[in-house]
Amino acid sequence: MVSKRILAFAAIAILVAAGLAAADYSSYGFTQSGTRNVDGIDYLVLVDDSGAELLFSPLAEPGADRLNALKSIVSMLHTWKGLTLSSLRATNDASQLRVTARPSSLLSGANDLSAALPGGLVFWYDKAIDYDFRVLSGAYAIRMTGLFTTTADLLDSLSLAYKDPVTWLLRSDPEYAVKRITELTLRVDGLEASLKSLGDELASTKTDFSGQLAATGDQLSATRAELGATKAELELTKSNLAALVAAKAASDKLMAADVARLESALMETLNVGFLSGPKPLPQATVDWVVAKKKADPSLTKAALVAAAKAEKVQASDKEIGIVLLVKFGER
Repeated sequence: MVSKRILAFAAIAILVAAGLAAADYSSYGFTQSGTRNVDGIDYLVLVDDSGAELLFSPLAEPGADRLNALKSIVSMLHTWKGLTLSSLRATNDASQLRVTARPSSLLSGANDLSAALPGGLVFWYDKAIDYDFRVLSGAYAIRMTGLFTTTADLLDSLSLAYKDPVTWLLRSDPEYAVKRITELTLRVDGLEASLKSLGDELASTKTDFSGQLAATGDQLSATRAELGATKAELELTKSNLAALVAAKAASDKLMAADVARLESALMETLNVGFLSGPKPLPQATVDWVVAKKKADPSLTKAALVAAAKAEKVQASDKEIGIVLLVKFGER
């Protein structure tokens, strides 16, 4: 029985190794140096041009778009000034490419933010490169998600989340801002009620109770000060919410432009031939496929190819397939 189990495991290991070696990683700047099992997961050990090691688990064989994204993310991490990695792992499955970088140090000025990233920096790629990880700051565990643009932008946001999590939440999370305004409004109402009660008590206190009078006066002054501070925070929070709404509108516009540029670059990267390098897809082809697909989401690549021929649209099978992949995630 033992020998059969050993043979079974050996057979599985051979199959896994064969699957891991299926892609041509050298075309993307990686050299395969073997395999390694870590925490029960089989990884392919890849070494990039700088000599840095990457543990890669291809649960699904990666296509050119995933490998190009992997190369871009790894290069970005190794050129991030102030970032030193303790480990770098990546997994590719049917739905996405996921890269987890655990820093031994991540400097933002004089601060090392590595301890605030217990799960590391996590990037993933489907149609664009996004990030999704948690930042710890005191009692706060802030989830940071978004479209990756530059390391400088990401570090600025990460630093603010670490140094001033409340301000980060007010700027980044409209629901938190609305909740905070509600809490502060209720607190103002409560303090104003307390202030009125203390004023009534102070007015009714007899002069011969000088000690009680002084204590009530002190409490009244303290409540007034607290009320003033709470009102000031409430106004600041309302101002931050208004700024957030305006910033979100501008950010959405910029993000849409960034996504469009990334999609165009990706489509150009995928548009290669046997003897020709990457070239841009005609915008008319992209617009035609997108319009057709939005009008009828059930259309397949074969149906679109047939429609292009019927309508005499100058679009190749390959171009239609690239637009479907990048714009709709369909092959």
